[in-house]
Amino acid sequence: MVVDSGLTNLEKEALRRAISKIAVEAWREGLWKQVVRLRVKARTAKNVGYYVDFEVPPSLKIADLPGDFNKNPPEAEANHPDGANGIFFIVYVKDGMLSFMEATSTADWPENEDQITFCD
Repeated sequence: MVVDSGLTNLEKEALRRAISKIAVEAWREGLWKQVVRLRVKARTAKNVGYYVDFEVPPSLKIADLPGDFNKNPPEAEANHPDGANGIFFIVYVKDGMLSFMEATSTADWPENEDQITFCD
């Protein structure tokens, strides 16, 4: 049985792109296993984006992630539909587990997320 995580398609793609940039394969694979099993706990809106908080099964904790992992957190970049601004999806980890993702824009958040395109 497949249970809906609560992630939007945009959020899933942002997580996929951000995590794919992690150099250490074991960390990349471990975080992807967490994405597949996570549940969205909450979304908090802000003027130029939002936060999405995750709940991950403790059994998927990555023990060897360094404490300073969030010093350079994985990120995905997208183009704002206005053609002039950027959108950033920054993924944060706490105690070896995905904690939350910040979605932020250099302009107001677009009304239609379907027009957001990711940078290559």
